[in-house]
Amino acid sequence: MVVFEARPLTDVAQTDGWMDRVAAPIAHTIRRDARATDIITRAAEVRFQVLLPETNEAEAVRFADRVIADCGVWLGAMRAPVGVRAAAAATHADLTLADALFRALESLSRD
Repeated sequence: MVVFEARPLTDVAQTDGWMDRVAAPIAHTIRRDARATDIITRAAEVRFQVLLPETNEAEAVRFADRVIADCGVWLGAMRAPVGVRAAAAATHADLTLADALFRALESLSRD
């Protein structure tokens, strides 16, 4: 699983409506880079959660890096005062999907 979140880089990003404007392009980029079997949900204004059932954690990190790089290109071209971050977590015998989501969200909140 990967959680993507856009964050304002300046106060202007919040007050000028940038966060609303970047949500759809971020979603488009995630969908474009995802597999047909991946499940994408919009969990908040600019937070997306992606379930990657055919992907291990290392591949999830590469997927996250690819999406962040793709988003960075068009955010830079738009001079958007917004950055995209991601956290990946995998499930296993001792870690449920809910636990993996909690770990990913916790990782994003620490940065």
